[in-house]
Amino acid sequence: MAGAVYINHLDPLGKNAPYQIAMVDLTYAGLPGQVEQLCLNSLDDRRFRIACIPFCAYGLAYLDEVVLDPEGVFVQNLVAFSGNRVLRALVHEGGGDSADEVCGSIKSVAADLGLGVEMHGERFLAFDIPRDVDVRQLVDVMASWASRGALNFEWSDVRSFVYSRG
Repeated sequence: MAGAVYINHLDPLGKNAPYQIAMVDLTYAGLPGQVEQLCLNSLDDRRFRIACIPFCAYGLAYLDEVVLDPEGVFVQNLVAFSGNRVLRALVHEGGGDSADEVCGSIKSVAADLGLGVEMHGERFLAFDIPRDVDVRQLVDVMASWASRGALNFEWSDVRSFVYSRG
């Protein structure tokens, strides 16, 4: 996509496996002109497993299985849920709390719970939430920071994935 803003994964959770890149047009997520580059592991000729924690794409999670469009460039369909969810947070700049303090406290709780995390820049965090992990403690910490105006957070499955090619 000419002139698009690309959101990429510099340190994907599945980084130890060989992977390839496919894109998700984020227009459906309210981000026209932006594309998220997802890291994928090949399962067969048509199916791929997501090897990163999606930052902006709705309805997709780490280890979900997808198929690509005929050109092999964009994710076209979600074909199997992994059961994992994504909880993501955007830490605000310029508040009374430093971004390092907010991110550090959230990442500490996530580490105690054994959760995978990816960061985009210094203030955007995405957490892999396996189906059998109780994350109330993490949600409570995020809600506490949110009540102070330090961040916004959301579950990525509040909306479904939608294929488009902007």
